[in-house]
Amino acid sequence: MAQPPVNSDAPIEQMMLFAHRSFAVSSVVFYWVDDTSEMTDFRADGTPGDFMRRYMGGMRQLDPLLVSRISSQGKRIARLSEEWHNVPTDQGDAYRHFLGDYGIVDNIDFVFWNGGAPVAGLGLLPRAEDTPVDLRCLNLGALHRYFEFNLGLHPRLRARRLRHDLRDRYRLSPREIEVAALIGAGASNTDIAEVLNIGVATVKTYVLAILAKLEVDNRASIAALTAGLGFDPGAERIGLRSP
Repeated sequence: MAQPPVNSDAPIEQMMLFAHRSFAVSSVVFYWVDDTSEMTDFRADGTPGDFMRRYMGGMRQLDPLLVSRISSQGKRIARLSEEWHNVPTDQGDAYRHFLGDYGIVDNIDFVFWNGGAPVAGLGLLPRAEDTPVDLRCLNLGALHRYFEFNLGLHPRLRARRLRHDLRDRYRLSPREIEVAALIGAGASNTDIAEVLNIGVATVKTYVLAILAKLEVDNRASIAALTAGLGFDPGAERIGLRSP
């Protein structure tokens, strides 16, 4: 009997549902953070109208809780009503007006870290019609740790840990990491050459270097190491052929 597909975003969905219920907010946004500490792709639930389009289109630069701002201060939890000092007064006024267009009265952001860097965030956007919640009754630190632990199980963060391990422990170059990931996906040398737009001879050189750095004897060992570190390197990028 076939097993149902695993929902890799389940930790995110559970986190957002929990936030809706625990904080009694109608609008919740989860977002990933890239290597420059900027917000990247996101999923929003209950945000009004074109709020996210305008936010991503430029208003976020006025946001006192812009993730690059609060993460540079090492913060894991931040509340808008306590962070207006992060931006000049005129920018703060413009951002207040923007939030007011949608009836948003505050913002609480959880920033999640992995390997010493911010990797994701959860924004709670209470609106005027939402039932106020006394945050003093909630252990925000414990909730943050719970969210962060569960998020660490997401394939995206497992892949991130693998890349860092290959880089820091095994000293693989960025290109060698790409080749190792594709080997783990079952790609032949020809597949890898096509995907990376390099010659097959160059691929073979990379493979030999990877074998030496990982101190293994064959491609199967590279694939096994990749799988053992919990990395699913995204074989959907290519149409794999038999070697």
